[in-house]
Amino acid sequence: MERKYIVIKTIPKKEYVIARDLCDCLYYYDENVKCEVITTSTLYVYTYIMYFEKCINYKYFRVLIRDIYYFDDVFYENPVCENCHVMKIGTLFFIRRAS
Repeated sequence: MERKYIVIKTIPKKEYVIARDLCDCLYYYDENVKCEVITTSTLYVYTYIMYFEKCINYKYFRVLIRDIYYFDDVFYENPVCENCHVMKIGTLFFIRRAS
């Protein structure tokens, strides 16, 4: 199984509620899950993809979530990497490596 950093765009002002509820759902499967709100309408989750997909299939989450992005790494400083896509959200830098 593979762990990923997952950035979730939500409907406005619901990011804390979604982070709490999604982490509760994921904790059932993965005790090392991490959920953190990073900006308004944006949160990130670090967990196994398989468990994440189980939880977001609930209608409750499908209504509240706008977009989902999968990343390989996260850094607090601008990383230097070749053949990768870097996205800055808040104070974090998310990395997607090219295959």
